[in-house]
Amino acid sequence: MDVNGSYHVEFLALHNLVHDIPLPAGGTYQANTGQTSCNEADAGYYVDQTGQVSQTACPAGTQQLNTGQATCEEEVGGGNLLLMFGFVVLIIGAIVLLNSRKSQPPSAEAGDGQEIEEEVPELAMKGGDE
Repeated sequence: MDVNGSYHVEFLALHNLVHDIPLPAGGTYQANTGQTSCNEADAGYYVDQTGQVSQTACPAGTQQLNTGQATCEEEVGGGNLLLMFGFVVLIIGAIVLLNSRKSQPPSAEAGDGQEIEEEVPELAMKGGDE
């Protein structure tokens, strides 16, 4: 922290001690002296020390989804999320394809057994006439 910020924190701590005002705890901050309440750190920010006058943005590669936090967490890899999404789409596509095939009526194409059953009696009759 710079000299002015450090001075401000020390002044705030002394002022609050004299006036029996609690210092902001981790996850909270207060920029104004004489206040009886503190502000929670916003999502995407953190306050890791007691008595801070500002919140700090989470560093690159980390995140904080909740308010009032003293730390940031490692970001969930975007590549893993994309891979998971692709896998879910693939599974849904397979289910839709299987269900669409089940709902189609049986076809009467050659080789499905239907024509063979019909032709067998005719062959048997022809064989008996000769």
